[in-house]
Amino acid sequence: MRLVELGVIGKPHGYRGEFVAHTDTGRASALDTASQIFIGKSADSASPYQVISATWMPKGWKLKLAGVESDQTVQALRGQSLFINRTDLPATESNEYYLGDLVGCQVRDADTNEEIGCCAGVESTPVPGITDFQDRWLITLTSGETLAVPAVRRFIDKVDVDERVIWLRNLSDLK
Repeated sequence: MRLVELGVIGKPHGYRGEFVAHTDTGRASALDTASQIFIGKSADSASPYQVISATWMPKGWKLKLAGVESDQTVQALRGQSLFINRTDLPATESNEYYLGDLVGCQVRDADTNEEIGCCAGVESTPVPGITDFQDRWLITLTSGETLAVPAVRRFIDKVDVDERVIWLRNLSDLK
């Protein structure tokens, strides 16, 4: 089983064990369809919980989980991460993928097919003068250095999540 991080537990919502969860994807989170989530400081230490209800609110998701009955229990869980089993996520369309699927993928030069490293993560950065954010894919090069690649077609040639390979192009423009 491979767990994918969805967000983090925020403050209690009332006194009956409900709480607010903050996710990177906001309302588009898989929490609206999840029947089971996992909570922990890491995917390796996460414990399963049955989802009783998940409701979108302007400040995040309001969740009620089986076994979480008080605000004291929520306070003990506050700040821990929420995970979902990767197989419980909805299928993606052709040429779409979950960002969590990129982590650990081998990265190759699209022109030479030479291995250049491994995808270590994805971060969102603000675009100066614009209120939007742009994703950058963090690549750990075989030299050990980290390369931040803007997630745009100019640099991302192809992604094959099933084969766990990302092909980049125009690499000389990144240095």
